[in-house]
Amino acid sequence: MATMSGQARESVVVLAVEGLSIHYEMRAATVRAVDGVDFELRDNEVLGLAGESGSGKSTLALGILRLLRAPGRVVAGSVRFGATDLLALDESALRELRWRQFAYIPQGSMSALNPVMRLQAQFRDTLTAHGERMPRAAMHARFVDVLQGVGLDADLLPRYPHELSGGMRQRVCIAMAMLLGPRLIIADEPTSALDVISQRVVLETLAAARKAIDASMLLIGHDMALLAQVTDRLGIMYAGRLVEMGETGTLFRDARHPYSRRLIASVPDVRARREFQSEAMDSEPQWPLDEPLQEVAAGHFVRPWGGGYDS
Repeated sequence: MATMSGQARESVVVLAVEGLSIHYEMRAATVRAVDGVDFELRDNEVLGLAGESGSGKSTLALGILRLLRAPGRVVAGSVRFGATDLLALDESALRELRWRQFAYIPQGSMSALNPVMRLQAQFRDTLTAHGERMPRAAMHARFVDVLQGVGLDADLLPRYPHELSGGMRQRVCIAMAMLLGPRLIIADEPTSALDVISQRVVLETLAAARKAIDASMLLIGHDMALLAQVTDRLGIMYAGRLVEMGETGTLFRDARHPYSRRLIASVPDVRARREFQSEAMDSEPQWPLDEPLQEVAAGHFVRPWGGGYDS
């Protein structure tokens, strides 16, 4: 695998995914949801993964975290968190790492939070389930601290999830992810189903919370404008594969793959005096995906599609 490491090539690699393939074994056919994905995430870096619905982004996140449900399964590749091969660990060893070393922020806060438990009980369960023991007063102080870190008041602790707005629930999920100070955060569409104002608040909250604990983050989404605001590098997924990866600014200025260009062109530009047009995509891949990613400039990788690399 070519090392996609951008500028700071000697910085510490927190997460290394190599040749990861995830299939869904259906009766009628096998769906290759993720097909030979490679990338590295460095210390204190924010890496975005963008692509349309069905491109394999969420499946990739679940595969990395070992949270896939049948019929999905990892059929090839490796996932290394530091020196640890996550795919080789048993469930007990994984439990020791989850939340303490890496945390997951799913899309859909109502499905992530237990609707019949008060928030304080859910925070407490997160701590105790991962072996954290402390006096009740210290535990409450921890809860207050993480809530204030995402801009919420401690008086929310006795409430149930349905008593909060969607944006507040999502910030609670962020606070819960920060509870044990993980080294890695994987956030899957954390602003989905929110209004535009709430999206911005949640994204800014997530960025600030991550920075406060010096964590690395894999941020998954389809909104290119939001991803551009907080990511250092950006990978573009199409039909289960990465087709382009590079520094975020580079991709927005000089995207090479036609699919990347379409995604970036989908971002409305209020400064442009032109009518916004959306181009429909076919359900089947329009470009060949068998060739490996090639480095076309320092830290900028593109999968060949038969059209050359010139901008």
